[in-house]
Amino acid sequence: MHPKVDSVRDQAVDLMTNRGDHCRKVIEPKLSELNQRFAAISQRIKSGKPFIPLKELEQFDFDIQKLLEPLEVEIQQGVNLKEEDFNKDMSEDDESTVKELLQRGDTLQKRITDERKREEIKIKQQLLQTKHNALKDLRSQRRKKALEISHQWYQYKRQADDLMTWLDDIEKKLASLPDHKDEQKLKEIDGELEKKKEDLNAVHRQAERLSKDGAAKAVEPTLIQLSKRWRDFESKFAQFRRLNYAEIQTVHEDTTFVMTESMTVETTYVPSTYLAEILQLLQALSEVEERLNSPVLQVKDYEDLLRQEECLKNIKDRLGRLQGHIDIIHSKKIPALQSATPREAANIQDKLTQLNFQWEKVNKMYRDRQARFDKSFEKWRLFHCDMKSFNHWLTETEEKLSRAQIEAGDVGHAKTNQFLQELQDGIGRQQAVVKTLNVTGEEIIEQSSTADANVLKEQLGSLNTRWQEICKQLVEKKKRIEEEKNILSEFQEDLNKLILWLEETESIIAIPLEPGNEDQLRDCLGKVKLRVEELLPHKGILKRLNESGGIVLGSASLDPDRKHKLESTLKEANHRLVKVSKDLPEKQKEIEILLRDFTEFDQQLNQLTLWVTPVKNQLELYNQVGQPGAFDIKETEAAVQAKQPNVEEVLSKGCHLYKEKPATHPVKKKLEDLNADWKAINHLIQQLKEKPALGAPGLFSPVTSGQTVAVDTQTRVTKETTTFKPEMPSSVLLEIPALADFNKAWAELTDWLSRLDREIKSQRVTVGDLDDISDMIIKQKAILQDLEQRRPQLDELITAAQNLKNKTSNQEARTIITDRIEKIQSQWDEVHGHLQSRRQQLHEMSKDSTQWLEAKQEAEQVLEQAKKKLESWKEISYTVEALKKQNTELKQFSKEIRQWQINVDVVNDMALKLLRDYSADDTSKVELMTDNINTTWATINKRVSEREAALESALLMLQVFYLDLEKFLAWLTEAETTANVLQDATHKEKILEDAKTVRELMKQWQELQAEIDTHTDIFHNLDENGQKILRSLEGSEDAVLLQRRLDNMNFRWSELRKKSLNIRSHLEASTDQWKRLHLSLQELLAWLQLKEDELKQQAPIGGDLPTVQKQNDVHRTFKRELKTKEPVIMSALETVRIFLAEQPVEGLEKLYPEPRELSPEERAQNVTKLLQRQADEVKTEWDKLNLHSADWQKKIDDALERLQGLQEAMDELDLKLRQAEVFKGSWQPVGDLLIDSLQDHLEKVKVYRAEIVPLKEKVHQVNELARRFTPADIQLSPYNLSCVEDLNTRWKVLQVAIDERIRQLHEAHRDFGPTSQHFLTTSVQGPWERAISPNKVPYYINHETQTTCWDHPKMTELYQSLADLNNVRFSAYRTAMKLRRLQKALCLDLLSLSAACDALDQHNLKQNDQPMDILQIINCLTTIYDRLEQEHNNLVNVPLCVDMCLNWLLNVYDTGRTGRIRVLSFKTGVVSLCKAHLEDKYRYLFKQVASSTGFCDQRRLGLLLHDSIQIPRQLGEVASFGGSNIEPSVRSCFQFANNKPEIEAALFLDWMRLEPQSMVWLPVLHRVAAAETAKHQAKCNICKECPIIGFRYRSLKHFNYDICQSCFFSGRVAKGHKMHYPMVEYCTPTTSGEDVRDFAKVLKNKFRTKRYFAKHPRMGYLPVQTVLEGDNMETPVTLINFWPVDSAPASSPQLSHDDTHSRIEHYASRLAEMENSNGSYLNDSISPNESIDDEHLLIQHYCQSLNQESPLSQPRSPAQILISLESEERGELERILADLEEENRNLQAEYDRLKQQHDHKGLSPLPSPPEMMPVSPQSPRDAELIAEAKLLRQHKGRLEARMQILEDHNKQLESQLHRLRQLLEQPQADAKVNGTTLSSPSTSLQRSDSSQPMLLRVVGSQTSETMGEDDLLSPPQDTSTGLEEVMEQLNNSFPSSRGHNVGSLFHMADDLGRAMETLVTVMTDDKVLE
Repeated sequence: MHPKVDSVRDQAVDLMTNRGDHCRKVIEPKLSELNQRFAAISQRIKSGKPFIPLKELEQFDFDIQKLLEPLEVEIQQGVNLKEEDFNKDMSEDDESTVKELLQRGDTLQKRITDERKREEIKIKQQLLQTKHNALKDLRSQRRKKALEISHQWYQYKRQADDLMTWLDDIEKKLASLPDHKDEQKLKEIDGELEKKKEDLNAVHRQAERLSKDGAAKAVEPTLIQLSKRWRDFESKFAQFRRLNYAEIQTVHEDTTFVMTESMTVETTYVPSTYLAEILQLLQALSEVEERLNSPVLQVKDYEDLLRQEECLKNIKDRLGRLQGHIDIIHSKKIPALQSATPREAANIQDKLTQLNFQWEKVNKMYRDRQARFDKSFEKWRLFHCDMKSFNHWLTETEEKLSRAQIEAGDVGHAKTNQFLQELQDGIGRQQAVVKTLNVTGEEIIEQSSTADANVLKEQLGSLNTRWQEICKQLVEKKKRIEEEKNILSEFQEDLNKLILWLEETESIIAIPLEPGNEDQLRDCLGKVKLRVEELLPHKGILKRLNESGGIVLGSASLDPDRKHKLESTLKEANHRLVKVSKDLPEKQKEIEILLRDFTEFDQQLNQLTLWVTPVKNQLELYNQVGQPGAFDIKETEAAVQAKQPNVEEVLSKGCHLYKEKPATHPVKKKLEDLNADWKAINHLIQQLKEKPALGAPGLFSPVTSGQTVAVDTQTRVTKETTTFKPEMPSSVLLEIPALADFNKAWAELTDWLSRLDREIKSQRVTVGDLDDISDMIIKQKAILQDLEQRRPQLDELITAAQNLKNKTSNQEARTIITDRIEKIQSQWDEVHGHLQSRRQQLHEMSKDSTQWLEAKQEAEQVLEQAKKKLESWKEISYTVEALKKQNTELKQFSKEIRQWQINVDVVNDMALKLLRDYSADDTSKVELMTDNINTTWATINKRVSEREAALESALLMLQVFYLDLEKFLAWLTEAETTANVLQDATHKEKILEDAKTVRELMKQWQELQAEIDTHTDIFHNLDENGQKILRSLEGSEDAVLLQRRLDNMNFRWSELRKKSLNIRSHLEASTDQWKRLHLSLQELLAWLQLKEDELKQQAPIGGDLPTVQKQNDVHRTFKRELKTKEPVIMSALETVRIFLAEQPVEGLEKLYPEPRELSPEERAQNVTKLLQRQADEVKTEWDKLNLHSADWQKKIDDALERLQGLQEAMDELDLKLRQAEVFKGSWQPVGDLLIDSLQDHLEKVKVYRAEIVPLKEKVHQVNELARRFTPADIQLSPYNLSCVEDLNTRWKVLQVAIDERIRQLHEAHRDFGPTSQHFLTTSVQGPWERAISPNKVPYYINHETQTTCWDHPKMTELYQSLADLNNVRFSAYRTAMKLRRLQKALCLDLLSLSAACDALDQHNLKQNDQPMDILQIINCLTTIYDRLEQEHNNLVNVPLCVDMCLNWLLNVYDTGRTGRIRVLSFKTGVVSLCKAHLEDKYRYLFKQVASSTGFCDQRRLGLLLHDSIQIPRQLGEVASFGGSNIEPSVRSCFQFANNKPEIEAALFLDWMRLEPQSMVWLPVLHRVAAAETAKHQAKCNICKECPIIGFRYRSLKHFNYDICQSCFFSGRVAKGHKMHYPMVEYCTPTTSGEDVRDFAKVLKNKFRTKRYFAKHPRMGYLPVQTVLEGDNMETPVTLINFWPVDSAPASSPQLSHDDTHSRIEHYASRLAEMENSNGSYLNDSISPNESIDDEHLLIQHYCQSLNQESPLSQPRSPAQILISLESEERGELERILADLEEENRNLQAEYDRLKQQHDHKGLSPLPSPPEMMPVSPQSPRDAELIAEAKLLRQHKGRLEARMQILEDHNKQLESQLHRLRQLLEQPQADAKVNGTTLSSPSTSLQRSDSSQPMLLRVVGSQTSETMGEDDLLSPPQDTSTGLEEVMEQLNNSFPSSRGHNVGSLFHMADDLGRAMETLVTVMTDDKVLE
């Protein structure tokens, strides 16, 4: 500071000396003031006098002392509790005071300069802080202790308050007593006093316990006050107690309990008194007993132990006192008895006995209760001791664990293990303690009060939690140590592997190379390349080791020696890997150079060898001719000379290569041959040159010419090809014609190989493009396959050449052939080698490109991170702290940049390798991407450098700014002084008259102005930098100070410029001052006009951000110029104003209308007007220019903001689009995707489409922002417009690409996806094609016949083959055999039930009512057959089986091809034909329809049977199994179960074992399958087959009579054997037992007659009542007889309405047959027994059909049947007739109405119904009416005929009643199903043919048959039963006919009438349509 003051003083002295008196007057006072102030400041600094008043320091000391005193007092209290600790929250009341004092101390320290005082303040602050912290800890401890004993404290406080309240009340009560004192009230008060004394003692005990716990000071005030009050009251009441003691004692029993021990009982010898004393003692003992039984002692063992203890102690005291009284009583016993009367003595004796007993009893009770208390108390005490010691152990252990956690890195391995071992031992010892504590604690908690139990539970829970935490920490520590050991071992292992790899790599690098050994070089190169490929992964391994090394080496469990060893090994590995990373590429490069040199050498050697040999042969030929000069060898010699350098170079190179080590055999031989041939050539040329030129030169010209051509050809051989084609001499071709074909084939193959070689060499790939490389590898593979396919052609050529050589003896031809074969073989091998090497090169290129792409991706990630870091940089702040922070961040980023440099270097190295190794291919992609990466990296580095420079510049600017500011202000002070001096000089009087002085002053002013101009830039820089620093310091005190200094600088600068202008104005003033002003104003106007033009030229606003920013910079300069010019203009205007003010104002507004000579006054007025006008113009123009400048700046700012928004939106959108395009670029072609992954790719693209939806909003935002820039406002630049257009285009292209991708994936997924049927297309062969309908159902197209069908061609063939089985007579076997063939064709005979269930469960097919579509069926079938294919690979063709099975399922369950079947249907079809036990199938199928409880109702069973019957129905066999209506079967099953509402599985299985008619085909199928491989050692008696294969049928009528299945099924019989004879069937070989049993049966049947067999028919199945279904596919329709069994259905099934019309037609034909037969139901050909049986059956069935009741309720006698029929049928017939007549009348009325309508319309009248004739086609309406009437008449006639039939039938029934009565009385068992004879595991009955009851019995395997051929032979039987069946079926066809009277014929006729009406309508409509 002192130098600055001295400098100012020197300047002031200089100015006062040189600038005159005026300057002295101005400067001298200021200088004096400066000296005074500087001296004062210096004195104050020297004296060290503080600026702070002493009063403030004293106040601070006082406040601190005042606060320290209470703190010290409270600290002295320690942890002793006071009442305040319980009554208030321990909040820090003085926290704010302490904080405020500390802040005041900090402020004072900053302001005080005296070091000693500052130190004192600091010490006081530390003392205050220390005391305050100590107090906070004490308060925390007190609070914790207070919380622990708060329960006891509040209990104590409550008891004390209650006692105080009672004392207040009792004192009032005592004071209110009357003067004479009521004795009774005194006794009550005394009793209350004695009771409350116990409470007082309890309070004292509670206070004592609280005092022990540290709350003595808290309880002391209350206890003192309570004791004082109690003593006061006792002193007041003492006199009353003395006066009335005896009475009080007798009144209340507690007197002796609470009074002092000085109390005595006076015992007298008077008997009455003695007896009263005994009674008094008995009363006292009773009271003690009551006390022992009081609630205080009758609590839980651990509840309120203190009260128990106090109570027991009082009881003990009282018993002690009573002991003395009792002793006295006993001592006075004898005197009292002596003085007593006998009666009194007896009484005394009784009372004494009672007293003794009571005394012993009370003592015993007390001892027992005391013992119980002592036991509980001891247990309580031990429990708390254990808990306390355990708590102490836990605390110590937790501290040790915490300390061990802190010192984890500082202690050694041994200490850690020791600590863990100690901890483990401690835990082991404490296990028993914890267990005991918990057990005892639970017992105590159960026997404690609720409050105590809760506290104890909380304490135990806390201890257990801490214990578990310690155990957990121990386990974690052990686990962590084990993990560290594992990590260490893994680290050691990885490090050892890396070291081993480095050693192997170094050994490979050290291998000495042999330049001439190609094999060794290639072997070394392969090893080196392998190591180079492994280099990058091992770098990653080392990087990982370095990262994990810090963790491993910092482990506490690691020994120091081992740690040091690992560190040194890791460092060594780093060093060696760096060396290897450098040496390996160099080694690879060296080997490649040597290989390339060797390859070139070998090629040259081969070329020269190929060239030398023919030349040598040619020269030898010339030399052999023997005629000197016959050949011209000049050309040959020239060629030899031209080749000489090459040959010598090759020979010398070979000598150099193999100087140290001999050459390998082939190379050595080539070199020797070349050397020898070369020498021979030179020798031959020399010989030929030496021979004289003789003979005719053209003698051998042809030969010479031909040979020369050959030589020339050889000289033109280049590196591209080593083949040549020597011409074959024509003589040789003539001699051997086959040579021409050989030459042609050789030439073609040679040309093909040449083209192939050129093609291989011309194929270039894009290096780095994996797809392109993969395509090229595929092409190379195809070429190689093509080459291998041509190999036979080469072999044939070689064979042909060998044959030609054998055929010809021409040596020349043989030589040429050999040469050509060798050449083509060489060429073949060369091309093959090129292919192999190229393929290998492509594989290496793919590997290298993959590594490069991975490295590039990592580098790009690094670049993205760097870019984000750059974008996150904030604007440079101009504060020291901010700059340091930003500089630190920059250094950290630079460090990361250096680390990331490795990634970029790796990419560059790999790129260089690709460019170097594959330079022959297209490397543009690698070059482009590498350039992009390097450019981006360079940009990042440049930005970092620029940022670093900017930060350094900012820091430097910040450092020099204040210095520059001080310098500038110092100069400003000097300039102001100079300006002041000049201004004073110019204002002196008459100074302007002295021209010399004026010039001198003008010169000084010019110097001042020059300095001002020089410092203008400095001023602007300081102002600009100051504003930057101000923005950084915004809101701080420094900012206010700096703002003040800058404002001061700007003000002084402005004033200085004004002073300068004023000085100039004064110096330039003269008499013509107005001219100067006029010129000055004109200059200003011109300048303003110039600036206005400049401002206009800046328009319009640019269309992009750089342009607008440039405009902003230009305008900033423009505004600076305006700011600089502002003082000049303001000064000029001020000067004009002053000038005008000094001029006279008279006449200024006077106008001179005519011109005349102006006076001086008038001229002055004109000058004034001129100057005023110019000044106004300047002012106007200046304001306008400022306004325009502000408007322009506003436009620029607005444009900048909008363009920045647009640019940011465009950049963000561009980034998002680039990311989207990268994702799009990663898409593989749809054709290359795996079929299974199509769905995943589709989902990914859909998800991605959803993710880019926000981009649409961003595109819209960019477009909206761009649209806001209108041409009238701001015209966007072409660049911005193109960017917006490009973004829109890219967005549209992206959308189109995504939509197209989704479409392609959808199509691919549809055609080839997992849910498609694409894989099933292979199930058919040409000309068939598999197609799919819109509902996914397949159909098949035959392109030959141009037809389509639903069935698979193989399925059609299968159905055709099933026709071969139609000759099987029995339908059950026929159906079973067809199903067996179908089962095998579908491969379902290989499918186990468990596998089928697994597949069904896998596809979650559990809802049986749910429909399955085609895809679900295919998926499930595919799963089934895939598994079968794995188990039976050669037997299952999955596509064919899936398609066939699907075809069969649709044929069975979806004949309409809707594309859906139910899950139950699918399961039924598959399980029925799978391989499983029959009962397992039954159980599974029943389970599918059973409810969750395992029961099945009729509806569910009907569903199962319906799906099952569809299987034979599809084969056309349903009529044989009861038809497709399953209701009779359902009723049969439930009647078998005694008509239960639901059946269980066992009942269902029992019923199925009877083989019901509708399901008999399934067990037969199983027997057919079982019998296929059965071999029976017997001979067929018909066809003589032996052994019998399949079923064996043994007669039970004849001995040793067997039939094979073929004969049996076809119905063939032998002589003497009838088909109705009983037989037994075997599907397995018979056993001896079965043979004996059958023999016995045959013997028995020998004695039975035919009548017996007719009377005892056997059925092998359970028949059910059926409804006629229609014709069979194989057999004619026959009506099925009903068998009379108890389980027969009670009613017939309902038929669907759709079947009604077809059945009506059938019934009509039956009625016609009945009319023709004229009621004859019996045929003579039928035996009487059979007729009787049939009639019996018909009548019983008819009765059942007429009534829905069960068969048990049917009439049992014919008389009842007849009465029922007559009474019901006749009434119904009468009603039918009446209804028909009514219907006829209605029809007639309807006819009349229609006729009237017809006539009304003007049509020709209709004839009356009887006269109706067929009409012409011209009246279709008439024809329709006629036809309708005719049909109605026919309907009426049929009904009448039917009634006649019924009447006749009734007559027949009457004639047979006596026979029916006999039949009904026969045993019912004759009509039931007979039992079965078992001979194999599965047996059942076989029914006989309906016409031959004794046809067949069943033994052995199950069999069932419904109808046989004999059905065809009994039409009379059909006729006799036809009417009944028709009636039954009619009754069943119409559900509405089932009323209360089921057999109502009226309802039947009514329904039939309605059906006929419908039929008439349909037939009429059909005719109309025709």
